[in-house]
Amino acid sequence: MKERITGVQAQLEERFSIRFMALGVGANEVLLQIRSAQDIEKIITAEEQEEIREAVFAAAGSEFPLNLTVWSCCRGEPDITGIVRDADGDRILIVDEQKKVGSSDLPEAMWVNLQPDGILRIGGAAAKSKGMDSSLVGKEAQVWTTGFIADSYPQQASALKIVIE
Repeated sequence: MKERITGVQAQLEERFSIRFMALGVGANEVLLQIRSAQDIEKIITAEEQEEIREAVFAAAGSEFPLNLTVWSCCRGEPDITGIVRDADGDRILIVDEQKKVGSSDLPEAMWVNLQPDGILRIGGAAAKSKGMDSSLVGKEAQVWTTGFIADSYPQQASALKIVIE
């Protein structure tokens, strides 16, 4: 089933304006996590989820145990809040001196790049990802990621929303 779904992933993403976040196989079910695309803060309704579920079944050729979950962006606290300390191409380094990594003296730090359909706001106005340059160094930033964060130092993640004051 997973292979069949993967085969029609692009069609499903375009048809429903969604992005697959994760697709895998559990003990007795297929796991599919999606998010809204383009308008990343849009809530995917229960009705839309049912339409997506039916389209997945149609693409697979039959019904099967499907655990469909929706990743909602930017409803809760940011994944990191801090000061922009560096810019490197299409990514920025956010450092939170108030939070430490584990029991170390190292501040929480994360390199983030922006998803192609992500939101970048600088000083309250919408901006393009090309605006992530050294002019942002020293400014306060809040970042909501896709949830997948590389456990390195600094951490690395892809952002769905970046707000810079």
